Amino acid sequence: MKQYGVKYNNFQELQSFIHNKKIAKYANIFVQVFTGTPEREFIQNVVNEILCILPHAEIIGTTTGGEILKKKSYDYSTIISITVFEKSKIKSRLLNCNNDEYELGKNIVKEFVEKNTKVLILFIGGLLVKSNNILKGIQDANSNVIICGGRAGDNGELKETIVFTKHGLSSNGIAIVSLSGEQLNVQTDQSFGWSPIGKQMTITKVINNRVYTIDNIKAIDIYKKYLGEGVVKDIPMSTIPFPLIAVEDGIEIGKVPYLLNDDGSLNFYGNFKVNDKVRLGYGNINMIIDNSIEISNKLLGKNVQALFIYSCFIRKTFMQKKIDFNLSNLNNIAPTAGFFAYGEFFTINNSNKLLNVSMTILGLSEGKANYIDKTEKSICRSKEFTKEKEHGIIEAFTKLVDESTKELEEINDRLEEQKRRISRMNNITKSILQISSEMISSGEFEYFIKVLLHKILKVINKGKVGNILLVEDNKLYYKAGSGYDFEKIKKITYDLDSVYLYNKIIKNGLFNPMIIEKIDENSFLEPDKYNCWRSIFKKEPGQVLCCFIGIDGEVAGLITLINTEDEKDFDEEDKNMLKYICYDIAIALKNFRLLENILYMSRYDSLTGVCKRSYFREMFIKNINESKTNNSPLIVALIDLNDFKIINDTYGHDKGDEMLKTFAKVFNMGIDEVDVLGRIGGDEFAVLFINKSREQVINLIDNISVTLNNYDLKFDYKVNNIKFAYGLAEFLTDSEDIDELMKIADKRMYEKKTNMKKH
Repeated sequence: MKQYGVKYNNFQELQSFIHNKKIAKYANIFVQVFTGTPEREFIQNVVNEILCILPHAEIIGTTTGGEILKKKSYDYSTIISITVFEKSKIKSRLLNCNNDEYELGKNIVKEFVEKNTKVLILFIGGLLVKSNNILKGIQDANSNVIICGGRAGDNGELKETIVFTKHGLSSNGIAIVSLSGEQLNVQTDQSFGWSPIGKQMTITKVINNRVYTIDNIKAIDIYKKYLGEGVVKDIPMSTIPFPLIAVEDGIEIGKVPYLLNDDGSLNFYGNFKVNDKVRLGYGNINMIIDNSIEISNKLLGKNVQALFIYSCFIRKTFMQKKIDFNLSNLNNIAPTAGFFAYGEFFTINNSNKLLNVSMTILGLSEGKANYIDKTEKSICRSKEFTKEKEHGIIEAFTKLVDESTKELEEINDRLEEQKRRISRMNNITKSILQISSEMISSGEFEYFIKVLLHKILKVINKGKVGNILLVEDNKLYYKAGSGYDFEKIKKITYDLDSVYLYNKIIKNGLFNPMIIEKIDENSFLEPDKYNCWRSIFKKEPGQVLCCFIGIDGEVAGLITLINTEDEKDFDEEDKNMLKYICYDIAIALKNFRLLENILYMSRYDSLTGVCKRSYFREMFIKNINESKTNNSPLIVALIDLNDFKIINDTYGHDKGDEMLKTFAKVFNMGIDEVDVLGRIGGDEFAVLFINKSREQVINLIDNISVTLNNYDLKFDYKVNNIKFAYGLAEFLTDSEDIDELMKIADKRMYEKKTNMKKH
């Protein structure tokens, strides 16, 4: 048995790859196609090209929410996995779903399951097919066969998903393959990594995936209660870290809400039943990575020759770039390929499950299933991702997020001192969650930090002076101060590696709080910084209680609390409290950064860094309103680059991209900071000129044109500089309507382009 994987670019490269690997000479070839391009014509062309090269291959494929090859995840790509079997039998087919998915599942067993069938791989339409009913039909007909695969995706668009074989394509069907053979060995496993938190609740009203009430409370009110009002504003991004977790046959299954309905019900990725027991979950990247390492180490001793990953699109969305840590561990076991699905299939204890937020793996090999001793190759976390993590923190967090004192009654039998501590931690966590929610909804980050420090000093009241510093470009910057004149010190920065506290704490555990008895001039590498720091105290400073804030193993900030010599000393309770506070702050900061990144990606073009079309229009509307209010001029310019198609067609898209980036960079440098540049098409740009006359705009554009005309692209080709045509439209003078202004500017631009071609 052999396994190959290739990223599809064109027919010639695919043909060359298959020829070089001498794949066509084999008889039993199984091809899986994972594509992020949900376009029927493209998919059919790819299938036809594969069949042209490998006419006897069995093919199944699916559209995705992301693709997997070796150690890397991809977006909007097409991955082709080719498995060559020596003795195993492969059988594939495309089935369209009728109204009775359960019966279809039973018929699948009749048609595909033979005496030595070891596994069925199913790719099912992700939006129109009731996968659970199919899985139940298969299970009732034959509970011994293993099910793998997942529901097709479409990059989160929820418009159309497609599954296919060499027999055709379908958006409401099943692409299925059965693998059979006495020498075929199958290994499966799954990883979750979300931690249940809070009390157990009961689904009290539900229709399929639409949950109306939980504990007889509206579903959205449950999420508001535990996560704050702000969670409503950004579903599903705000709820991806917080699915509802149910336990079925010993497996935790997370289901994320993706749609809020007017009646307060929530639609989930996955079905529920009345009386299902659920708990809120929290996504913990450290645990997710640890689980994948655990799976990898279990597979080390198995003779796995090919590894397929069918993981959840939501998992990828949550982990972002960290998802590749999962993949790299598994690719160390065997060549890896797969996709991110709208739900993944898994068999445990003879029961077929539709999972969500999970990663499932299918390991295959042929021959005797010998145990291979690879103990010395045991996989650990990479240094890049290492972070000290105690499961006690996660356990404490589950208690801290409980919204009311009723949910703390279960610990009433504990000592009064312990109750007091939990109450304090609960209050600070609720405060952080509340402030964090307000911060995310309002974007007032600086205010959030100041209020947070005030809350911390109230909870750890032995500290009379406090600071919060955050890391930017490997330097610590003061973001909030209390108990002194903050203006005296706020401009001071510290190189992280040279900070006395950093070097001292790192010996004790980077994210463990530490009490330092006294800081003197020897604690600072620069005496003037010590003098400035010392000058803020009216009384002699005493102990320093400090702890670094960590996000995914990296230092994100530092909290320091300082008492005076006549105050009580800090103790272990204060250290524990600060540790929990730093953990909660890290969550709040991480969520804020995540939302900032999502907002940025939705607004700005990834190639050029300028506004996307939708955000440019939003800015257009905003500036038109301001122009009306201030009676100020506003001009829009539409720009089309010359010879862009020649560059792309003749020299490749990389050169075309370079041309676009250069144009955007130079143009941005030539306009004012208040002006707005956007990319509205392939080589089409638009510019808003704020508070400028027509003559000023023409002069600006002419100057930029000269700069670009003289800019050497260093292509060594006939086209070696950037020229463009443009057209202007002026608010009020030409029209008051945005669409009309764009049409006028577009018309004038094409007139200018025509004249340029004549000359």
